[in-house]
Amino acid sequence: MPIPSSQTPPPAYGSTVHEYHIYEHTPLNGTVTRKAARPRRSICACLARTVVLLTFIYLAALLAAQNFSLIPLLTDDIPLEEKNAVRREWRREQQAHEHEVAKWNGERAAHLRDMRAWQNELEALHRKRDQWMRDVEAERTQWAAEHREEELHRKEIERKRQGVHWSAAWGSNSCVAYGTRSYNAYLLDIPAELNWYEVCADMPNKFHGLWVDKPATCQRDRNGVWATWFVDFDEPQCVTYWDTLHDLVYSLIVKSDAC
Repeated sequence: MPIPSSQTPPPAYGSTVHEYHIYEHTPLNGTVTRKAARPRRSICACLARTVVLLTFIYLAALLAAQNFSLIPLLTDDIPLEEKNAVRREWRREQQAHEHEVAKWNGERAAHLRDMRAWQNELEALHRKRDQWMRDVEAERTQWAAEHREEELHRKEIERKRQGVHWSAAWGSNSCVAYGTRSYNAYLLDIPAELNWYEVCADMPNKFHGLWVDKPATCQRDRNGVWATWFVDFDEPQCVTYWDTLHDLVYSLIVKSDAC
């Protein structure tokens, strides 16, 4: 409680209420005074905040109830039961759609597996076909070689029956190309009624055990009819090869011992 100053006049004689009683809850020399009333403005502000908070809570609860279809909207003319039925139907359709999608994914995976298996079978068939074609081509080549060998043999027999034959062939001293050597031979006992060139050009000869169908050239001089062949097989002297390996150190030691 504030202390009165010396300039404050004393209260009137016999008075029980003065200006200092407002600071005393239980004055000793007077009646009990009431507490000072709160300002009206603070009460109104408190009530306003309370109303705003309750309004916000109400609106939030109303919005949540409308979202969960617990209460219908004010502007909605569809009954709540019908909305719930539509929502249940939509959920059933969604589940059915998800089931169809899962089923389609399974069928698609099975289809992809079948396609891969079919592709593997197709590739295996292609490999078998290619192998079969190679085998057929090899057999055809072998058959053609055998047929050609038989034809050459037949011609040789036919020429021998007519008395036409080749003399012993002789090879050149040098190679004419890599792995190739030239050979010459005379065609003997040609009948006068036959053309020498036709007989020579169509007369086979055998080299290294294999028949060669036709000579490269046919010529005629005073010594007779002779032909030239260029044999490019089984000519080891006309190919590059390694000589015998020698140990140079051992050779030097042997030479030094000999000296």
